[in-house]
Amino acid sequence: MAADRFSTHDLKLGDDTVTKRYTSWGRGEPHREWAVLTLLAEHAPGIAPQPVQADLDANPPSIIMTRLPGGVLRGTVATGEQVGAVAATLNRLHREIPPHVVAAAEPAAWHPAAAVDKVRAWADKHPDLGDDPAVRRAFQRVASGWPPRSRTRSPSTRCRRSSGWWTETTPTTCGTATASGSGSSTGRTPVAATAPSRSAR
Repeated sequence: MAADRFSTHDLKLGDDTVTKRYTSWGRGEPHREWAVLTLLAEHAPGIAPQPVQADLDANPPSIIMTRLPGGVLRGTVATGEQVGAVAATLNRLHREIPPHVVAAAEPAAWHPAAAVDKVRAWADKHPDLGDDPAVRRAFQRVASGWPPRSRTRSPSTRCRRSSGWWTETTPTTCGTATASGSGSSTGRTPVAATAPSRSAR
């Protein structure tokens, strides 16, 4: 299966395995994917393909992994069962991988701090912004130093009750939150009753 212009790899599908050959690897994609497959195989087997073999320093790099059953959902409407399966898998992902393992993992190439740095580096090159006034206002806001480079912000705490998830935006703990989960003047913002969107990568 050849890569299209949006893809970073070619795929060779076997009966039991998939071989992934990278067409772009400037951001360390093969090493990151192999590290994640290995981590999931150790701590949460069954969530992702099992790593079989890797040639990470070849030109091009390649990874062989087990082939999972199923079909592509792109372009389809997800059923309630499928959405529930995704939520259950995300909950398992966040529950079974120890926090110290996540903390020791290399950050993703486009984590928030890196994204801000890259946007500011791009802004310093004075790119052509076109004529959209909203784009120009956003550019000026970032180029003028917003958000402040020296600002530190504590991450919010996501708390769970039977009625749903909410985000704590004040210095508090889940243990002091109200049982209703409906939010209050303390800065709680109710969110959908789904798994938190924290990434293990």
